[in-house]
Amino acid sequence: MIGELIGTPQFMSPEQATGETVDGRSDLYSLGVVGFFALTGRFPFESSSTQGFLAAHITKQAPPVASLRPDLPASLSGAVDRLLEKEPSRRFQTGEELAEHLDPLRSARREIPPQIRLFSLKSSQVIRHAILLLVLAPTLSNAVRGDADQFILFTMTIAAAIALVFQAIGGLRELAAQGFSHDDLRAGLLAIGDEQQEARALVRAAPDWKERQRRRWWIIAGALIIAAIFIAISLKLRVRRPQGGYQSPLTGIIAAALGASLTMSTLVYAIVGGGAAVRMDARLRRLWTGALGKRLYDRIARRIRARPTARVVSAELGPMTVFEGLPKDVRRALGDVNRVIGSLIAAYNELGLREARLKSSQEEASRGTTGVETDTLERVMTELSEARSAAAERRESIAAALERLRLELIRLRSGVGTAAQVRAEAERGKALAAG
Repeated sequence: MIGELIGTPQFMSPEQATGETVDGRSDLYSLGVVGFFALTGRFPFESSSTQGFLAAHITKQAPPVASLRPDLPASLSGAVDRLLEKEPSRRFQTGEELAEHLDPLRSARREIPPQIRLFSLKSSQVIRHAILLLVLAPTLSNAVRGDADQFILFTMTIAAAIALVFQAIGGLRELAAQGFSHDDLRAGLLAIGDEQQEARALVRAAPDWKERQRRRWWIIAGALIIAAIFIAISLKLRVRRPQGGYQSPLTGIIAAALGASLTMSTLVYAIVGGGAAVRMDARLRRLWTGALGKRLYDRIARRIRARPTARVVSAELGPMTVFEGLPKDVRRALGDVNRVIGSLIAAYNELGLREARLKSSQEEASRGTTGVETDTLERVMTELSEARSAAAERRESIAAALERLRLELIRLRSGVGTAAQVRAEAERGKALAAG
């Protein structure tokens, strides 16, 4: 009904908060709030009441995302800032326009094929299972009695180790069967390692990281103490049998089981969840990406006679990733196409920074300057606006050039296009990057 306000206050656009007519740009403002929260971990405005949130959306300017996350690409933080503009006309006008603005970020990002991510996950599982095996084997060895039982346990341990090895080799076979080369595997695993290092660095940079680490070690210490108490209780409840040896009542058996289970789960939590497993993952990556891993992979690839033409290139991959997925002889035939792609990406990012600086200058100039003539201020605002529009237009042209290059590379990889067509498109892109 007219005058009725429905919605979540933290996400309301100014026009919705004031009861004005809303359209899709109101939803884009709300999406900007979602993006702001996803990138910074907080809302653009804080309040203890609904009225406070609504007033802030109407009157206050959201802080620039870059002021809270300077590590983000300027085009991403600038997109969220633009979504949070008070005037709908200053936002992205459609979802398609926003998507086109963000699409080059994907082109500039190194994409990792899902198959290689799956192999990396399987390799990590091999490490985790190996750690469990190392922890469990001595414990079980002490628990069993008799040569036959010891032999059975030894055989089971060896069989489990062989199964882990075959799990890893099976992952290599799957990659080779889909046409991936060892260079693809190496590039993907190194990129995953970089991602993990960045993620760990962000976790360690959190203000409460040291406190959480201390809490984690306190939990481990407490769990081990409780496990020791259960084991002590089970030993206390044991009684000597007349015929020799010891016998435990049901309560003692339960206490022993609880103590052993808690000890095992705590050790696994401490080892697998800590830095030891991460370091072992890194060593395993070095194995797969090194000379030994290459020899093993090449031998597997030769056995199954994988054909490079079986490789399916996803249309979601960026141009640089598609280029690197091509055979070496094809990449050589393309000449400096990879450098052109890199130049276009660098130019696109530089223009994003220029847009952000021009926007900041516009906002600063729009606040007015005491003692400055109106004509001078208008002239400055016009020049800044024209420069910003020119930067945005050139960015769009570069984004389109990157997309055309990506499509030509996919056509070449699929056997439809030619290297000459890719080089011709790269020449047009080179001129655009230089201009």
